[in-house]
Amino acid sequence: MIDENIAPSGQVEQVDQPSIELTSSPALPRESALRRLVDVLGIDGVAAMFFWVLILGLVVAVGGQLRFNLPVMWEPLLGALLGMVVCFLCRRPFWQGLAEWGPFVALIALYVQVEPYTRLLHGRAVDAELAAIDTFLFGGVPSEMLAPYRHPFLTELMALGYSCYLILMFTVAPAYIPTMKDPDGTPRMRYRQAFRATQLALVLELGLGFFLYILVPARGPRYFFPDSAPLYGAFGYYDWAISGWNAMQVVTDDAFPSLHTATGVISIVFSFRLRRLFRPLPYLAVVPATVLILSTVYLRMHYVVDVVAGVANGLFAAWAGSYLVKKFHGEDPNWVES
Repeated sequence: MIDENIAPSGQVEQVDQPSIELTSSPALPRESALRRLVDVLGIDGVAAMFFWVLILGLVVAVGGQLRFNLPVMWEPLLGALLGMVVCFLCRRPFWQGLAEWGPFVALIALYVQVEPYTRLLHGRAVDAELAAIDTFLFGGVPSEMLAPYRHPFLTELMALGYSCYLILMFTVAPAYIPTMKDPDGTPRMRYRQAFRATQLALVLELGLGFFLYILVPARGPRYFFPDSAPLYGAFGYYDWAISGWNAMQVVTDDAFPSLHTATGVISIVFSFRLRRLFRPLPYLAVVPATVLILSTVYLRMHYVVDVVAGVANGLFAAWAGSYLVKKFHGEDPNWVES
């Protein structure tokens, strides 16, 4: 018998097989270059690098020549050393201080390089234009209109307030000092992202300020107007302080915007954000920060328009610093809302 299931000679048996549909596996999302950079440097480090590229790129774009002022690089080096010392005093490995304070130190290094570029666009200081804005708004330049009200005791108070420029360093202390240990026993900052937000705000404030030094170069009222009634203090502190400030001033066209004002605003904002870690913080920060802002006009350092720009700069930097850190790094796991 012939099996009917066997195909005749010369023919190929057709066997039905289930069809197999080939589908490509979904591609894994590629990590962006920004994300990889943030993982390495942190968003505050990326911001510091951005401002270096922005300002030096602007210099090249307008035909300027890049020059590096090496003799004053001791300032950022000193900042890096102090950062490592403070980190060590907080019972963390000193080398962590480089990462913690690195973005701020990078902006100090940028600051000491800005001076040759402030007049690339205008070729002169624009104090006359800023004074005209003040005059339009107030009928005169407020820093000069205050001359009849100057008093040696008030001058000393304002000089003390102006010296509070580094108040932000104390404002962040409640977030910076606490230390915890990882499961492997490595000490690290307990509130790293809260501190990073203040650092990023400071980087944004300084970077924007240095950029505006080039766009709006100005020296300030004490250089632009003749001083018919010189300021002097009752105890000599103002006279001592002003000589120190002049010696530390690396950039001469640094009036617009007022970075002292911006720092004061950031200090006030973060004193309230960090009060859950140290309740008296706003009381300790608001008064000296307010005196700092007022002193910029009384001591003839800035026009009022500089101060307004400084307030806007500080508010933006404080908001953007917190927003970007939360977006890229999240909040500290042990950060509890009060």
